[in-house]
Amino acid sequence: MDIPAIFESIKFLFLPPGLSLLLGMLGLILWRWHKLSRFFLALAILFLILSAIPGVGLWLQERLANRVPLVASEAKTDTNPYPVVVFTGGIYRDGQGGWWPGQATVERVAAGFAYAQAHRVPLIVAGGSPRQGVPLEATVTVGRMQVASDQTDLIVSPAGGTTYESAAPVAEKLKSRNIERVVVATDTAHSLRTSAVLRNQGIEVQGRIEVGPEPETEGVARWLPSLHGLLTTRRAVYEFVALAWYLLRGYLDWSDLAPNGAGP
Repeated sequence: MDIPAIFESIKFLFLPPGLSLLLGMLGLILWRWHKLSRFFLALAILFLILSAIPGVGLWLQERLANRVPLVASEAKTDTNPYPVVVFTGGIYRDGQGGWWPGQATVERVAAGFAYAQAHRVPLIVAGGSPRQGVPLEATVTVGRMQVASDQTDLIVSPAGGTTYESAAPVAEKLKSRNIERVVVATDTAHSLRTSAVLRNQGIEVQGRIEVGPEPETEGVARWLPSLHGLLTTRRAVYEFVALAWYLLRGYLDWSDLAPNGAGP
């Protein structure tokens, strides 16, 4: 049984726009029952339009990121900088069989590396293999992006297939160096889950640094359905589902989702 393929199919069907497709198919199956059929078809269209509006996805992402304060990337003399942790966000295989960091990984590591150099703090790059046959993400990323220990105080943690599984090895490496407080470099939607798994392992997260370019979704563009809006909403919904799964499995406590572990 190909578990990764089944998992990807489930994600497609129950996250935007797959949920709209599923509701639309249900509406067609129930065509003989006109009122019920029209209800599901209308619901499918409504969900598709709402999920494609950038403002909806950005609002959902803000609900996640509000619990992890944004910290300044520039070096300042009146601040006490903390080491920066980066969880990789995927790698891909080229046509020649080589492996490369994906866009999310490149943006996270680039931001974390710049912060570490500016503040002269350790940089922790973490990420294992998400499935069999795929190399360790942290190792691939550090090698391809040429992040070396002579450029910054580098700690590589090539372990864990998920954000949760990578947190324990990272926490162990940090505690071995008496590091108890960090900042994280990750995209807006992923910031709460990253912070929560580290807090669960006894590492306090002081905030997040901004990663990647800000999307141009001001004014009218914020409320016009687009592919960008659909992807933004999909990422946010995925994070809410992942957090719910972590809570149900006991991977996290409610206190891990709040700043400084103060409660939900």
